[in-house]
Amino acid sequence: MDMKGLYAKDIFRSIDGVIKADDVSKVASEVDEYVMTSEIRGGLSRIVDAWNQVDAPSNGVWISGFFGSGKSHLLKMLSYLLGEQAGSQPVNREDVERAFEQKVAGDETIIADLKRSLHTPTRAVLFNVDAKDNKASRERGSAMIEVFYEAYFEARGLYSTHLGVGALERDLDDRGELARFREAFQEESGYAWEVGRVSTVFAEALVSKALARLGHQVEHPFRSYREQLNLSAEAFAQDVASWLDRQGPHQRIAFFADEVGQFIGDDSQLMLSLQTITEQLATHCPGRAWVFVTSQEELSGITAQMNERRSTDFSKIQGRFAIKVSLSTEEVADVIARRLLTKSEQGASELDAMWQRLGAGFPSMFRFPEGTKKYDNYLTRDSFVAKYPFVDYQFEMFTQAMRGLSDNDLFTGRHSSVGARSLLGVCQQIAQELTDDELGTVASFDRFYDGIAAMLKSDVKDNVGRAAQDSHTRDPFTMSVLKVLLLVRYVESFQAYPRNIAVLLRRSLDQDATDLETRVERALHILSDQVYVQRQADGTYAYMTNEEKEVRREISQIVVEPREVTDLLRTDIRRHAGTSATSFVYPGTNRSMRVSLFVDGRREQAEPLVISVFTPQSSLDEEGIRHESVVRHDTLSLGLDVSSEILEDVRVFCQTEEYVKRQAGAASGLRKRI
Repeated sequence: MDMKGLYAKDIFRSIDGVIKADDVSKVASEVDEYVMTSEIRGGLSRIVDAWNQVDAPSNGVWISGFFGSGKSHLLKMLSYLLGEQAGSQPVNREDVERAFEQKVAGDETIIADLKRSLHTPTRAVLFNVDAKDNKASRERGSAMIEVFYEAYFEARGLYSTHLGVGALERDLDDRGELARFREAFQEESGYAWEVGRVSTVFAEALVSKALARLGHQVEHPFRSYREQLNLSAEAFAQDVASWLDRQGPHQRIAFFADEVGQFIGDDSQLMLSLQTITEQLATHCPGRAWVFVTSQEELSGITAQMNERRSTDFSKIQGRFAIKVSLSTEEVADVIARRLLTKSEQGASELDAMWQRLGAGFPSMFRFPEGTKKYDNYLTRDSFVAKYPFVDYQFEMFTQAMRGLSDNDLFTGRHSSVGARSLLGVCQQIAQELTDDELGTVASFDRFYDGIAAMLKSDVKDNVGRAAQDSHTRDPFTMSVLKVLLLVRYVESFQAYPRNIAVLLRRSLDQDATDLETRVERALHILSDQVYVQRQADGTYAYMTNEEKEVRREISQIVVEPREVTDLLRTDIRRHAGTSATSFVYPGTNRSMRVSLFVDGRREQAEPLVISVFTPQSSLDEEGIRHESVVRHDTLSLGLDVSSEILEDVRVFCQTEEYVKRQAGAASGLRKRI
């Protein structure tokens, strides 16, 4: 059986790996395919319980989670579950509530809270903060409040792209004159206001004429309204409160802001602005204006870092966002298994038979043998059937890889955002690539590279591309080793020994492990020789960035004489031997004689007794060393059994020491850190 018939659903069906706040075209399918994990269920319970309280102590919800955790999907579902968007609805709120009842079936408390939430009329506005931020035309200090004004205008069905236009429509709407203004503008211009408001430069004079028809004399109305818009959090909250009061005593508004944490970054002013906005909404609209946000980092972690750098106290925001939902990547595997990898009846049966035949060997098959975190891989039959062709360790390790690549600025984009491609999307791509393979094929870890390649900076992709064109390294397996080393470059819990790398590259459940390790070691030697990776002193290997490669090339050009290697070895041998090898006391006479140390014929100093050590650099072979011991009665001759790799490490160490001396005081920035 091949992999085509493995899945219950078409593996090529359209699944949005990344949930976008402003995309309403697939909301129905996003609701249908939403997976309710135990972690999300707990968070949902806390949210709807607080939402249903008239005097809830907090009006903020902070949803945190890294790449692929589902925080944006949860935020979007909450926006359709707890409120209605302005304009036409892609889905009915009642339908979303019924769908969620089925997802939490058996939990009568949550079901009751979900039903009760329907009775609260709410205008919901869902938006990506960074997408709304007009970076070119606004000061960073006012960026947060301006984004919230845009979202507020959008929630009211007003124009939100230009704040001056939105403020004009708001005033006319508050006066009950917006419909009359539209008619007056069309009579003046000959076209609809919805067309004219987009061309602010050309339409402004016509707007003045239309306003004059209503009895308002305003020159340059767009500019005037934009300049007079009060950007204080208090004025914003008062505006929201006034609008809510006109809608009725129970009306609410909820702001669902995606990627707030990435937008704030380390800007304490933006964090303070978010804190003030949320506080003022709670003060002027108690229980009626809520703020839901998502962030890669937990709130406590962000504020702790800012408090260390600034004197500003962010303790208030902790209380304002009292409801915190942290989504770990531990349950991502469950989401992917249920949403993407559900097996057909025949597929499950075939995998069950495979488990019976090979299952006993799975724990050792995917265990990293040298100094790496232990993972529970395919511990049970159900786990194997649910996650195959992926292996348990891959979900967490890939997330750690993404975090490391992001932290070290290897992704494109303003925030080095890793949200452009979800783990779900990458897994679907890999599963599609494997459909023609026979059952028993495993998704090797190098395949994850292709799923994120488009997000990487051009210099990183170019480096891999050069290796793919290099006649020495373009072999597909050698390229797979390189891709794996790039992915795990910044995963602290993974030690890139050849045997561990071989586990990452296993492509079949019955693959010969010894042969695989041999191929890995061969590929590593080739990649190291061609300066794509570097062998570390502890025997691990590391992918080399372009800057590191340039430094290594400069180091390799430094000439080291064999005697320098010999001198370093002699010093190290003396250090390890200690004082016991500096003198010898003859038992019969108690005479003390000094001992001299030779390494490859180089003497420390002339003493009565000699320890002569020969390294692979010397001209003597094993027989020659034995002969030295026989003919020289005052000499103990030893052959140093070191591999060529260790000898090369010593030579590179000497080169590096000399390079550092030459660069002292001259290196700066990234080169200094390297």
